[in-house]
Amino acid sequence: MTKRNLTIQDILDKEFHTDFKGYAPEEVDAFVDLMIEDYQYFQETIDQLHQTNRELEQANADLRGKMIELEGKLKAKDTEVSAAAI
Repeated sequence: MTKRNLTIQDILDKEFHTDFKGYAPEEVDAFVDLMIEDYQYFQETIDQLHQTNRELEQANADLRGKMIELEGKLKAKDTEVSAAAI
């Protein structure tokens, strides 16, 4: 995974210098505002996905534990049945 180069605050705090043929500051600000909204959405999505992943990993671990428990019980029953058949 690559590291992000900018945070939401970096984008918000960025100031552009204008020269003789510079960009219109209002247009730059409006565009940067859109970028910030997208960044916030992306960060919220990433946070939600990390949470979902943690929950699914825990559920998976719980199910693996239950499966091991049930396999042990099944093996014990098989042993009981085999012993009773003799």
